[in-house]
Amino acid sequence: MTRCRHGVKRFTVSLLASFIVSAGCGADSGSSHRDDRIAGTVPSRALDQEFALFRRPRTAVDVVPKSILPPSVARQIGLDLRTSRLARRYDGNPVYVVRSDRLICTYSRSNEVGNCWPTRTVAQGLASATSICGLGTKPGKIATYGLVPDGVTSVTVRRRDGSDTTVGVRDNMYVAPGSVHPPLPLHIILHQGGRRIVRPTGIPPDVARRGCTRSLLGRDRHP
Repeated sequence: MTRCRHGVKRFTVSLLASFIVSAGCGADSGSSHRDDRIAGTVPSRALDQEFALFRRPRTAVDVVPKSILPPSVARQIGLDLRTSRLARRYDGNPVYVVRSDRLICTYSRSNEVGNCWPTRTVAQGLASATSICGLGTKPGKIATYGLVPDGVTSVTVRRRDGSDTTVGVRDNMYVAPGSVHPPLPLHIILHQGGRRIVRPTGIPPDVARRGCTRSLLGRDRHP
């Protein structure tokens, strides 16, 4: 299955916990890791103009607990812990956003909403991801989430069967839980003023059609 290089969770336990697909990778899947870094580099401060989350003063509630993001891990991937912000809560758990000139990442005890995108992807309004088919989500559920610029007030997750879900945006972040029942969503709609901006969820069409089958999870050897 297709995955963005930076559209996967950081910790081994998280990789085992859920299958994540991301939209707006910002680089061809065949690019080298070095090329991905170059393509995703944007001065972190350049996002301040379009993301109120990054403009507001940082307070004690914005500090990421070491148990969620150890400083050694942050240093390893180049994240600046001084940039962390509490974006929202999901399922009772805080969701933090931490950034660098290369990456923007979300961290939470709710594994299904933890992800990294190239900074350029976030700047282009393409940062979305969906956690499906894994232990990171509640049984029978998926989670579509992302970071959106100022002015986007709500996001609709569209399904071909018409069972759409619309959620509000808080501090430039949205989280839309949904059912694991297929068809899984292929698109989201950003509502910005009177505009409707369509973005992909990143879920491959064949996976969207089949849903989270046992064969998809690798538990069924039969065709």
